[in-house]
Amino acid sequence: MSETINVEDYNIVKEGKAEILAPKEDKVFYNHIQQFNRDLSVLAINAYSELRNEKQASKQGAKKRKLDGISILEALSATGLRAIRYGHEIPSASKIVANDLLPEAVKSINRNIEYNKLTDKVRANHGDAIKYMASTNEKFHVVDLDPYGTAAPFIDGAIQCIHEDGLLLVTCTDAGVLAGSGYPEKCFALYGGNNFGSAYINSECNHEAGIRLILNSIANTAAKYKKTIEPLLCLSIDYYFRLFIRVKTSPINVKNHASKTVLAYGCNGCGHKLIQPLGAHKKGKYSYPKVSPGVASQCEYCGDSFNL
Repeated sequence: MSETINVEDYNIVKEGKAEILAPKEDKVFYNHIQQFNRDLSVLAINAYSELRNEKQASKQGAKKRKLDGISILEALSATGLRAIRYGHEIPSASKIVANDLLPEAVKSINRNIEYNKLTDKVRANHGDAIKYMASTNEKFHVVDLDPYGTAAPFIDGAIQCIHEDGLLLVTCTDAGVLAGSGYPEKCFALYGGNNFGSAYINSECNHEAGIRLILNSIANTAAKYKKTIEPLLCLSIDYYFRLFIRVKTSPINVKNHASKTVLAYGCNGCGHKLIQPLGAHKKGKYSYPKVSPGVASQCEYCGDSFNL
């Protein structure tokens, strides 16, 4: 049974082609700062869908069959704004699931789905995102993770429920952990590595290093399922990182993962960088790298120390 909606009880938030009814007491989180994030996501998913349609059409050849629509999971939906924008602005989307753990959020999502007349395309799901992604039999062409903080706990489930050659969208808002130097133990626990440290000369690439830490963490998780990742677009914006990644099954390319993973050293004096791959791949053979352990304790150019 549909809910009777009294619009006067809500604040109407307009973004893109969507309008959402936000409770005036504002119990459900809405982040207007990330509108650019949502705009970019709509653009990226539409581009992915067009490329997928071209690939699908070329396989069908002369056969004129209707192209399949794409399915999208927004695992941490809050108000449902992102999912509703996807419903309005992504023509190829045939099924969109907006999941949230909070009952109040799910109620708000259902209300906004009905208000936007998208009940045939968007549905709400009440559940823990990690459990839902790991247990669902559905496979989604697009999985969107936009948590408050790190996305690390959600990656494993996302890899499990994503469709072959699917698009994974990841936001991490913990830039202070990834690109800063104040929480090295937390960064290592979440992402399996650390940034270059607090020296000013090394800070010029800390945001790029933060992106690479996220990518390596996702690649490690994907490799467990014989999958590889292809970064399509990775950005550092304001206080967060946003990554657009293609996920494919490729046991052969998984073998290259060690050779693509490195230990990086940054000199605290002149900023000189050294890298040490964790694996080697030559003429179809895989091996551990034959290098001397570590690097010299002092930089050969300025004599200062290194951070790992």
